[in-house]
Amino acid sequence: MLPRKHRLTADKDVTRALRHGRAVFTNLLIVKALANGGQGVRTAVIVSTKVHKRAVKRNLIKRRVRELLRTFIPNISANVDMLVMAQPEAVGRSQADLGAALEYCFKKLGLL
Repeated sequence: MLPRKHRLTADKDVTRALRHGRAVFTNLLIVKALANGGQGVRTAVIVSTKVHKRAVKRNLIKRRVRELLRTFIPNISANVDMLVMAQPEAVGRSQADLGAALEYCFKKLGLL
């Protein structure tokens, strides 16, 4: 579980990042990032029912991505709100595959 200071909880913040954030796409993940004006790094993980119908599979992806975020957050230098959204191809993939996709997205966004 991420500490509360690193979670993006308000609906208006999630909507703002979704609409105005800069996006990077891979076949496993979509990452949208938007500067937040000095509030630190805040993240939200979204796995819709379009990815997989079973909640067990969706929650597994969320847990893996959150753990990866926990390791990446100390290395992120910018103050950003981030949304990490899973693609259907993420089902059944290893944590290493998800980590590589997440690292690629962060580098493309200039966060690492």
